[in-house]
Amino acid sequence: MNKKLLLTFGLMGLLAITLVSAAILSYYGMLEETVSVTQPITVNGVEGYYSNEGNIPCEARQTCDGTLLSIENHGNNNVPIEVTTSDNEDVTTLFFAETTLTKKVVEFGIEPWIAVDPADELKLRYAAVGDSFSVEVVNPIEGYELIYYKDSSERFATPGQAIRVSDVTGMLPYADDANAGENDYCGEYLTCHGAKLWFVPSTAILAGEELDWSMASEFYFETELIQFNNVGEFIMYPGQTLDLTPSYQVNALAGTDDIIVNISIIPSTA
Repeated sequence: MNKKLLLTFGLMGLLAITLVSAAILSYYGMLEETVSVTQPITVNGVEGYYSNEGNIPCEARQTCDGTLLSIENHGNNNVPIEVTTSDNEDVTTLFFAETTLTKKVVEFGIEPWIAVDPADELKLRYAAVGDSFSVEVVNPIEGYELIYYKDSSERFATPGQAIRVSDVTGMLPYADDANAGENDYCGEYLTCHGAKLWFVPSTAILAGEELDWSMASEFYFETELIQFNNVGEFIMYPGQTLDLTPSYQVNALAGTDDIIVNISIIPSTA
């Protein structure tokens, strides 16, 4: 074969390789979209980032309330959050929330129990963050006591425990409370899980942490389920608003210099 013929075949082979390479697909299609991010949590109605500086006059040995923090979940999913404070040996920061109790028509096996008279309600202020749980009735009734009612799995068939608030230890709800995750109240409240607080006649609390259900028409029941812990972690349910009031307990030996307390509401990694 002469050199001209060899060169011709070489060029044809190179052209064939080039044509084959041009026919290889790098993809079948392409889609370009823009992800527009929204944050579901607002604080005091501000979207994105809320910041505020205030001055709270407070004497040593006293407890003084700070600025209300209204935390709302505008999204469609549960959002775990954490409320954190800067450490300071001269000031202890707690957080309090409020809830409402009301009388209801009690019919076992039928839910939800309907409120009898919306005007006949009680307001509670309770510790949402702190080392120990505390709660007070804003408009108390003589002869009544506050209880934490810990439900069973079969809550209509098996009565739960009526635990006096003074006997509550640890976080609420208790881990073995069926309302902590098993019983679902999404169809009744915005708070699907949590702890129940009731206000009942003292004479209705029987031995063995049982209740006299013949007196149920006199009970004041929960209108939402609450959460309490010492680390400031909460589950925010869709549509839920959690109003927290910081409460500053000033040490008796605190100096007279201003004490700056930084409070942050952040996404929880728990």
